[in-house]
Amino acid sequence: MKKIFSVLLLSVFLSTACSSSRKVSVSAEGMSFKTAVRVNSVEEEYQYIKRQCANCRIVKQTLRFYKGKPYDVLDAHSQTDGDKTYYFDISSFYGKNF
Repeated sequence: MKKIFSVLLLSVFLSTACSSSRKVSVSAEGMSFKTAVRVNSVEEEYQYIKRQCANCRIVKQTLRFYKGKPYDVLDAHSQTDGDKTYYFDISSFYGKNF
């Protein structure tokens, strides 16, 4: 009986832990270097922000390097949503000839 209870308890714990971590990673997409959105152009960055926050306006755009990779970091402001910072992995096009 103890063995069945332990297995049941472990499966509940694992399913809860897995489901909560998925929710965090989806909602946090683009909000840090680790969850940066991969894009192929600066235009894609602006389109992404417009989809996420229709009323946002870009306040600042900065080129940053994290673990040797280039990122665009955009600060946005919205009257309704406040200030947000979006991270974009630009390694697919940064420094390439256009």
